[in-house]
Amino acid sequence: MLFKSKSIEMKLSHNIELYIELFTEIVRMHDEVDYRKHLNSYPGRKGNRRRYPAVSVGAEYCGSSSIGHHHDYSSPEDFHPTILKALLARLGKLNDVSKKNPQCTNKVGHCAENYAASGVLNIIDANGSVDFTDSLSDILFTIAFHPRTWKSIDWCDNCHTMFG
Repeated sequence: MLFKSKSIEMKLSHNIELYIELFTEIVRMHDEVDYRKHLNSYPGRKGNRRRYPAVSVGAEYCGSSSIGHHHDYSSPEDFHPTILKALLARLGKLNDVSKKNPQCTNKVGHCAENYAASGVLNIIDANGSVDFTDSLSDILFTIAFHPRTWKSIDWCDNCHTMFG
């Protein structure tokens, strides 16, 4: 079984176009990293190679889709107002380990799912004036992937709390 059984289940997307968009984004990341590795191999060139995000995922809702990536730091401006409100209410302060899900090592707001869901809601509601709180469990997500290794991973407890 791909996903651990949770008391609150998220909904899986089966949208082929969304998976193609996600895989195309991951391939682009690999191309960029390979290019930077090539540049960094020349004598006299310094700098860090671009790192991959820890996780990438796609989201879809009401005919719109978006790709999101894990972030090491989150700010309120990163999210659609509905996502920000739900993060704070359901999980706690941004960039801290959730007091409601202390077993989850992901910090509040860092998950790719939050960014993908915000992208979808920003497409539907560019002004941020509609409250989608009652619809968060209707957002569909692709399987989450580690872009560097292409391995699929389980959605975390914070994401199940947010979107289950």
